[in-house]
Amino acid sequence: MFQPHAVEAPAPRGEVRVNPLYTVEDDGDQVRLRLRFPSGDYEQEYGACREYLPDSVVLDRQSLAAIADGRVPADLAPLVRRRVLVDLPRRYY
Repeated sequence: MFQPHAVEAPAPRGEVRVNPLYTVEDDGDQVRLRLRFPSGDYEQEYGACREYLPDSVVLDRQSLAAIADGRVPADLAPLVRRRVLVDLPRRYY
């Protein structure tokens, strides 16, 4: 009864994309994602997301291309759990 139970992540239903709170900056062969809030009011209301969203993340271009193709490489699963990569409705943006 009181034992750990594995919970599988649900399969994406829409499109896995970079969280809209991140800006994407070119950095040579890599891409740097930086957490940016759209306004000070938004940051004040939703700033608690900093507990699980890192300030910046560096991805290689191959990983970013895989995400654009609808694939999430296994090494990026932690970014899905931390909501850096999110499952958005199709054609969200």
